[in-house]
Amino acid sequence: YWVRALKHCPRLAPSHRTTHVLCNQDNVDEFQSWTRDPLKSSGFDARNLINNGVSSSMPRTGIARDVLFAIENALGCDNHLMIIDGDYLPEPDFNLNRIVEHSIVRGKDTLTYVTLAPEMGADVRDHVVIDLERSPGGRPPANPRVLNVHPYPQSAGAREPTAMGPVLFLRRTSLPLVRQFFAEVEPGLPSDVPYHHLMGHLVAFMHSKVEFYALEVKYVFSIKSLDAFLYADAMFEFHAQEKDRLANKYKAGDTDSTLGTSQADIRKQMIQKQFDKEAERFGDVRNKAISGEIDLDVLLPKFNERYASSLHVKLAGERDSSVPERFADASSFRHKPVTQHACYVTSNNRYGVKQAGQQEMPMRWHGVKGDFTSGFRGAMYHNTGFVSSATTSKVHRNLDDF
Repeated sequence: YWVRALKHCPRLAPSHRTTHVLCNQDNVDEFQSWTRDPLKSSGFDARNLINNGVSSSMPRTGIARDVLFAIENALGCDNHLMIIDGDYLPEPDFNLNRIVEHSIVRGKDTLTYVTLAPEMGADVRDHVVIDLERSPGGRPPANPRVLNVHPYPQSAGAREPTAMGPVLFLRRTSLPLVRQFFAEVEPGLPSDVPYHHLMGHLVAFMHSKVEFYALEVKYVFSIKSLDAFLYADAMFEFHAQEKDRLANKYKAGDTDSTLGTSQADIRKQMIQKQFDKEAERFGDVRNKAISGEIDLDVLLPKFNERYASSLHVKLAGERDSSVPERFADASSFRHKPVTQHACYVTSNNRYGVKQAGQQEMPMRWHGVKGDFTSGFRGAMYHNTGFVSSATTSKVHRNLDDF
């Protein structure tokens, strides 16, 4: 999704050279395999994979430390940097180029934001809440200035708070602030600050030094958990199907192929040319009609209704199709590899040392509930099977079967 979105940003061309993916020691092999498939990776250059060297047996780093690692070991501070959190996806057909152009033309650091509506059920303690410049009517303008940054607050100050989105654009003059944060601010943070919260504190520190502006992302979909991924995958598929259906619905008729040289056909040709001029002047009405019907404000309620109706109702005693907790989150999977001598490492151990990732967990579960052996059933087990083996003699083989 993101690699294809970057291809539509002319200032980043060629995107396969200017885009970098930061991975770790556990999943670098999967990313290298991904780059070898041009259809999946869209021609991404394997040399632009940045391995931070962290494995499952080591403490996790989080996005903020990954940014520092990339700056110090691969990217430097000579170019602008756009940071994308791959755990989230904006709406289909998201215009990433709008963020790039706005940041470069305006010459300001830019972050994306999403409005946390009450019906979303989002917890502000899981988000970086930002205060935005607002118009007299109370709504943010098209590109508001960021007034304050509140990393993971305990409560929302507004009914519909705004939270930082998955895209952050930093100008090259601001990149030294990343090093300054980890040298001066990060050591003074409380020891109980989770690794994934450092990014919010980094943005808050940078905002205290430079101005930030914001651009809205109307819808953002998480793919961090299995349930969230399945929901987003189904929604994107539904959006694509509706787009194809509407394209066929509003498909223009091929009038030129049936026109001859009669007076009526000549008039039809003149009318067709007039329509083409009007479409060129005012825009293609068909495309506007399709865009209006696949807008997520219209499409998402319809999809949510269908998605909810497609879920199977769980009944007591029937097969449980939900994924058990140990498979739903691969990070909670108990992993205790056996340490072997370096001279006698087996291939089985090399395989077992690697912790399973979420992509290796089962996406569906069809296990039967284990209620059968939960109680005593009245008698011990007794084998009543028919014995068909031959009786052998311990004295001589001629005495078998006696």
